[in-house]
Amino acid sequence: MRLALVVPLFVLAPSIAAQASWSQLYPSVSPPPVHSASMACFEPTGEVVLVFGGTAAGPPNTQGWRLHGNTWSPFPAPAQTGNSRGMVYDSVRQRLVVFGGDGPVDDTWEWNGATWLHPTPAVRAAARSLFAMAFDRTRGVTVVFGGRDSNANDLQDLWE
Repeated sequence: MRLALVVPLFVLAPSIAAQASWSQLYPSVSPPPVHSASMACFEPTGEVVLVFGGTAAGPPNTQGWRLHGNTWSPFPAPAQTGNSRGMVYDSVRQRLVVFGGDGPVDDTWEWNGATWLHPTPAVRAAARSLFAMAFDRTRGVTVVFGGRDSNANDLQDLWE
């Protein structure tokens, strides 16, 4: 019998090094109690965290929420909500970008600060859920990696 010692590795980026521990918040107004497979993103221009999508023991959650300081308030979600979507803040165009999700789907939604837009690019990543998504500020592009397609095949492709 062979035993292995697993030691977790934590790396803190210099910008978040001051937050070396977690603390639970108790906002004055709380969002719906269950948010499994939801999305969250920090939007720096309004200094808020935006959360929407996800599910409980029923249909997908169609509500959006904005956390400013210690207060939650409703936030409009795009017409197409769901689970396991990707969400990033595009700091170059100052837009929230949402892509993919359970279904899986290949649609893109963008929040411009006032309304949700539904761009339909001629070329886009295939439908997927359970993927990684990030915004590359240096190159000014949103990057999508991997995920799972509608046949439950794992994907290893990279899109921008």
